[in-house]
Amino acid sequence: MGGEPRAAAFFDVDGTLVQGTVIQYYVWLVTRSLPWPARALRIAALATQLPRYWWLDRRGRDHFLRAFYRNYAGYRQAELAALQEALFQEVVRPRLHRQGEETVRAHGTAGRKVVILSASLRFVLEPLARHLGAEALICQELVARGGFITGELDGPPLNGTERARRLREYAIHHGIDLSASYAYGDSAGDIPMLAAVGRPVAVNPTAALRREAERRGWQIDRWQPRLR
Repeated sequence: MGGEPRAAAFFDVDGTLVQGTVIQYYVWLVTRSLPWPARALRIAALATQLPRYWWLDRRGRDHFLRAFYRNYAGYRQAELAALQEALFQEVVRPRLHRQGEETVRAHGTAGRKVVILSASLRFVLEPLARHLGAEALICQELVARGGFITGELDGPPLNGTERARRLREYAIHHGIDLSASYAYGDSAGDIPMLAAVGRPVAVNPTAALRREAERRGWQIDRWQPRLR
């Protein structure tokens, strides 16, 4: 690729840019059209699965992602695409950290490529990427056959070392100078991604990430969600 290397800013989403989780997005999906009594019952039924998902997450985020995304089996791709704007307006945008949005736009103004790098799904993230003016979106993809989602991941879980690998792959293909680039994350699973750039930032970090950030001398930021 010709020209001088360009810096980029890589952003995790859940817990970093947005105070949300993959579970919240799914709960919205399965309860959005239910009347209140039925919605409450469905939420209660989903809540009984939380200990299992917590245990899987403790084993490793990869185990959790593989198990949780099986819930999407049987959904039509077209259905999810049609719902993405409503999900963004009702769930994602109200939880978008104000400082996060300002930081994204400042990087774009400074001429850096803005890249969303997240284990959330495309139908969740595409409206956010458009809203923020991101130049690229790297996200978790699910296998689909005949327009229907199987619930299987299309590739490795986008966490930990795999996230860092995808970051480096993007940098190579787009002539990015990682030593001059930024990355923003909130959890221990983001450490490999943060370590891959010259200017890592821990945002609202978990205890494990905070310890690592303090040990390495990384910047630590506190961001707040916007008010409705």
